[in-house]
Amino acid sequence: MASIICSECGKKFSGKKEKCPSCGCLTANMIVMEKGFEQQETKKRNRKFICIGIVSVMIAIFAIAIYFISKSNTSDCYNGIKWDTSFDSLSRKISGDDVFIDDGKGFIEERIENFNKMEGVYATISYHFTDEKLFTVDIVLHNNEKETGMTSVELKKKLNENFTDLYGESEESDNNKKTWRTENSMIVIDSLNNIVTLRYIDIDRVK
Repeated sequence: MASIICSECGKKFSGKKEKCPSCGCLTANMIVMEKGFEQQETKKRNRKFICIGIVSVMIAIFAIAIYFISKSNTSDCYNGIKWDTSFDSLSRKISGDDVFIDDGKGFIEERIENFNKMEGVYATISYHFTDEKLFTVDIVLHNNEKETGMTSVELKKKLNENFTDLYGESEESDNNKKTWRTENSMIVIDSLNNIVTLRYIDIDRVK
């Protein structure tokens, strides 16, 4: 038997001896204690591995959740409204004195101030439906230069920069029109005189 260390006095001696030559502590008692200690260490290691396993599973679940959230991302849809949203569902969400709801369920129109938190920019937003499912959003922007302190040309340039930051460079087009194709939408910025227009189209409708 290998040497052991006395649990009482700390002296090292041969495990073949019945007791510690220094203090007389019985070897059998020490062996039992040593085995008990080894069992405790084994349990600690097992608990550690279990904890690591649980954490690993939780991280995997979190990563999968993030993946599916990103797959259903609607940041490239106007105001996060998903395509194919039903007419009835959207008409319940949009209400107020400046909202017009078509009885034929073909479109909903609303007028808002300070579009995208830009003071002095007023918007007329038209939601168009086919078979009572949303497929296009048209936005006409009216720029009050006295309030915004910028011309319509500057407003359009600012919007172009915002969309480029979000979706990258636009497709090649004429000077008045910029187009982005994203995962969910085709987005078009255009202008006519002092009016700037935005159009969001369900990408599945233009493929």
